[in-house]
This record gives sequence, C-alpha cells and structure tokens, in this order.
Amino acid sequence: MKCLYDLRDWIYECDRFLFLAEVHYRKPDVVPSDHEFNCDFDIGSFESIFESAKEQSSNELCCIRFDTCVSDKEFLFFKTTLECVVSEKWAHIEIRDILRAQEILHEIAKNLINDIRVTHEMQGHPSLHEALNIN
Repeated sequence: MKCLYDLRDWIYECDRFLFLAEVHYRKPDVVPSDHEFNCDFDIGSFESIFESAKEQSSNELCCIRFDTCVSDKEFLFFKTTLECVVSEKWAHIEIRDILRAQEILHEIAKNLINDIRVTHEMQGHPSLHEALNIN
C-alpha cells in the first residue's frame, strides 16, 4: 500500500514539474530544474516506483489497474516528454507535448486514486467516499 502512496506523491510532484515546464514556454527564465521537489524526475525513479507498486499488488491485497489506463504509446510519449523536460531539451518538444504529458499523468493519477480507494475497501477499511456520499 505504501508504494501506491509513494507513486501518488511522485505524480503530484511531477505535475508541478510539468506545470513549470509549461510556464517556461511563456516565461523562459522559469526553468523547472531550478526549483526544489521532493523526488527525482528521471525515468528510472518513476519506473522503479511504478514497478514496485505493481509487484506489491501481487504480494498483498491490492487493486492495481492504473497501469492499464493509458496505452503503451501514450506511456512512451509521457516518458519521452518528461525526459526532454528533465534534460532541458526544449528544442525537442513543444508546449502541446507538455500539455499532453500532463493529461496522461492526470489519467494515471485519477486511476491510481481509485485503486487506492478500492484497495482500502478490499482490506476492510470503510470508504470515506461512500460515508460522505462523494462520487
């Protein structure tokens, strides 16, 4: 379960990172790597957390479906765009690439949050969403 939360935290930080990349196109003096974040954005760290969450699901009572919410092509596009932003290869990407990468990240995040909720329910924890009638 901790891996799901670690991945969620990484996604939130990555969303901030990509937002700053988007701002960079409007104000070139804003560079995402000049800001502090709680994690690294290299693809290796993401894949490590991603794989760890999938592996944990096979060892515990976990619901993992977030990894199927985007196609392999979309996932590759996200990773490539993120890598260009990390290495500041601004000439290789356009603002629409960053916006598309953000959409893909939001789709993964939405599904991950649902997986966390379902996992809590599978483990017998009450659903706050149902108790508060939030959908």
